[in-house]
Amino acid sequence: MVYIKTDSNNIVTYQHHMPFDDIYGMGKTKDKLLEDGYLVDSIPKSEGDGCPILKYNNGIVEIIGYESVNAYKTPNELLRDEIKTLQKDNAQTQYALMMGGLV
Repeated sequence: MVYIKTDSNNIVTYQHHMPFDDIYGMGKTKDKLLEDGYLVDSIPKSEGDGCPILKYNNGIVEIIGYESVNAYKTPNELLRDEIKTLQKDNAQTQYALMMGGLV
């Protein structure tokens, strides 16, 4: 059971995946939770890039799009980006030298 809250356009703005857990739960009854939000069986799995934009409609949560996120990169991703930048800079430098007659 997942507890969600939505905005005026039914876009999901809050999720709690363990609302009734003894330790991590919200400490509210089902009736209290339903005063401010909804209880759904599940949230769809994200298969796209970025953060999924979820919409609640008649008891069903669906993905309506994705918002790009500036996620942290792994060391390998940072290294790969740096190599690409250096390769591009090197090519531009070689081209400038060639056009100037120095190579």
